[in-house]
Amino acid sequence: MNRKGESIIDAKSPLFSFSFSECLAYRDLLLLLIKKEFLASYKQTLLGPVWLVLQPLLTLTVWVMVFSRGVGLSTGRLPAPVFYLSGLLFFQFFSQSLVGISSCLRQQASVLAKVYFPRLLVPLSIVGWRLATALIQFFLFVLVSLYYHPRIGWPAALLVLPPLFILTGALSLGIGLVVTALTVKYRDLQQVMLVLTQLWLYATPILYPASALPATGRRLIFLNPMSTIVETFRSLAFGLPAPPASALEWAILSTIAILAVGFFCFGRVEGTFVDEI
Repeated sequence: MNRKGESIIDAKSPLFSFSFSECLAYRDLLLLLIKKEFLASYKQTLLGPVWLVLQPLLTLTVWVMVFSRGVGLSTGRLPAPVFYLSGLLFFQFFSQSLVGISSCLRQQASVLAKVYFPRLLVPLSIVGWRLATALIQFFLFVLVSLYYHPRIGWPAALLVLPPLFILTGALSLGIGLVVTALTVKYRDLQQVMLVLTQLWLYATPILYPASALPATGRRLIFLNPMSTIVETFRSLAFGLPAPPASALEWAILSTIAILAVGFFCFGRVEGTFVDEI
């Protein structure tokens, strides 16, 4: 928009059909959409935002009862609640963002058909809202850690938290954009995504340490970028064995590649999805 208040439509990227600068110009709307996601999540609920803390606590309780005390699955030298919550912190951010993005175009189709704004803001608002949720749940992790008194390197943990959250958000955004682009034509892919997300949980060392796996298993599990993210945080926070440097390089490069593919796929359907849904 120029000084006279006139909107200028620029040529878009030949690779992507949307403009990143345009998304930046609508940043105030992005904040409003994040607020809308918050209000919609807890509208007409009994406990409201209390679920931000209650949900991971309930999940943690079930895991401790079933996997730690029931099955006897070892979590090494860390107390089971601290071990589980350190992985759940990142995986919930990833899975909830991914599931939300995978259906965002269909859920917002009526609004997007009437009002113009950069469509990319919708999935970005979901990631932003889930990031805010993860930051709140990080304080729950701090409280649980203080209660069990494990040896934790707080400076290292706090230093690595932002880049790991950014990497997690980028991974969920990239995969989510691919899925939501495909669900424009193939609606049942959303159901497939729900099943794959559950399987992804067990393919990530959240309930077990990666060091407990044989060498071949460790090599395979670090093909999953979420495994590297979780294990990197644990290694710096608790002094546990760190994933190999090659695993971190792979996590970063694969996330960038997935994000680029996601932008491309989303851009291909951005202008026509309303007619196809």
